[in-house]
Amino acid sequence: MCRNVLLILSAVVHIKPTKANQSCKITSDRRSADCKGLRLDHVPITNLTASLEELDLSFNTIQVISKQDLFKLSHLRVLMLNFNNISLIVDDAFHGNIFLENLNLFNNSLTEIPFKALKPLTNLKVLEMSNNLYTQASLDASFLNFTKLKVLSIGGSLVNSLGSHDIYVLKNISLDKFAIKTGTGFKSYEPGYFSNLDTKNLWFDIAFDKKPDMLPMILKDLANKTFDVLRFRNLFEFQYYTGKQDIFSGLQYVKTQLLTFYRGKFNEEVMRMALVNLEISSIKGLELLLIDFARSQNRTQGSSVTNLTLEKLVLSDISNPDIMRFDWSFTWLNHVRQFIVWNVNFNSVPCDSWPEMQSVELLDISNNQLRDSYIYNPLCDIRNALHNSEIFYKFPNRILKCFLVIKVIFVLSRNFVNSEWCNYELYFAQQRAIGKTFSDVILIVKEPIDPTSLPSKFCKLKRMLNTKTYLEWPQQPTEQSFFWVQLRSVLGQPNIIRQRTTSRHSRLSSVRSVSLIELPQDQSSAGTDEDGHQISDEPSNRCQQTLENLLEGHK
Repeated sequence: MCRNVLLILSAVVHIKPTKANQSCKITSDRRSADCKGLRLDHVPITNLTASLEELDLSFNTIQVISKQDLFKLSHLRVLMLNFNNISLIVDDAFHGNIFLENLNLFNNSLTEIPFKALKPLTNLKVLEMSNNLYTQASLDASFLNFTKLKVLSIGGSLVNSLGSHDIYVLKNISLDKFAIKTGTGFKSYEPGYFSNLDTKNLWFDIAFDKKPDMLPMILKDLANKTFDVLRFRNLFEFQYYTGKQDIFSGLQYVKTQLLTFYRGKFNEEVMRMALVNLEISSIKGLELLLIDFARSQNRTQGSSVTNLTLEKLVLSDISNPDIMRFDWSFTWLNHVRQFIVWNVNFNSVPCDSWPEMQSVELLDISNNQLRDSYIYNPLCDIRNALHNSEIFYKFPNRILKCFLVIKVIFVLSRNFVNSEWCNYELYFAQQRAIGKTFSDVILIVKEPIDPTSLPSKFCKLKRMLNTKTYLEWPQQPTEQSFFWVQLRSVLGQPNIIRQRTTSRHSRLSSVRSVSLIELPQDQSSAGTDEDGHQISDEPSNRCQQTLENLLEGHK
């Protein structure tokens, strides 16, 4: 089988200068200017007003920042200079910008950190200056005055060593995020580099291909520190680790809520080393994102991961589905509460995996290649598996909704429809529908909504509003208790094909008639459904409480 190989070279992006043919867009209040991507080779001084607070000059071809370029912009708080070709920032370039809070110099051609230029900027909160042509990532004493700093990124593809005193000046600064980048030739690490660092999020863009023994040294420096996120990018960039040393030794002493591995080459043994150390740590979340996974030639026999306790395990955008079978006993899943597998392209669920997922409460297997005949094997004994779980799957999985009937409840309000994130959720709800029936979608309207106000891409949802029965949240508190009886009636019982509920007509925003589910006239009949099957007259407390929260404060 042929294999396509994509080679990505990490380098500074240079954009060939061409004559600008557009002008900056300045807001009516004269506080913000957008000069992004206009092929500018200099700061357009004459077009910028002194009242500007935000200036975006990113994705241009600027090479030099001089004193007169920004001096009159004394109110400037945000300055975006990322993705240019800046090789020089003069010493007094920012003397007139003492209120600057956010400065982005990411991906330029600076060969050294412009310490003298940065010195007046004592109000800085965000300073992004990685992916430049520095050979060192050492900070000078001017950073002692940056007491408001919260986000800092440094380094680049030419940095090949980290010294013990390089970031010592940050010892009294509490950061939200610190990111460090080195080159593929990284070869020297002095213990103590991270010893005085205080940050909530620590991001590494360091490839350990040539010096894998440096990873345990770094983890030792992080011992007993507490992070929200510890993130490694391109842990091994060009070659798989085949050594015997436990490179994750010391991970058990690192305290982080989430450990993320982003890109890079991950083989079976590296994954095993990571999980073995994770199971004796306090880390509760693990993400493996866009990694290049491969089976190991000399695979360890038997399972050594039996007590991996995680709140969340995410495997996302991994082209090789063998990552699901790196340990055939699946004991690495037996204490995972949320298991999320996105776009991994696996197409079957082995019987042995079900008993090991008994602790799983949320299983999201969206965007894979599953078929119903593969996920639900009649020979599998799943009686004691996933009994307290919620399972989500979306197309392009080829499940035909027989393994498990899932109901999707949407609470619609005007704010929901206008939200970008909610539109994203609505889009995927449409993908779940079989044909045009939307039979698995329960629509709850919190307030009157005009179907014509929905974005044009939601034509199916418009049709559903016009034709499908839906529930309406009563505005009167005295009527809200009956709403839950209605909802229970719609949800029905597992494995029961229910007939369409009797409906009556109501008017929605004076647009047209739509149907509304009729309340039972006699509450005593709530004990059985139309087919005589026994039902509960009260929804589960968990479901009702969740929906009450949505309906009372849905935005």
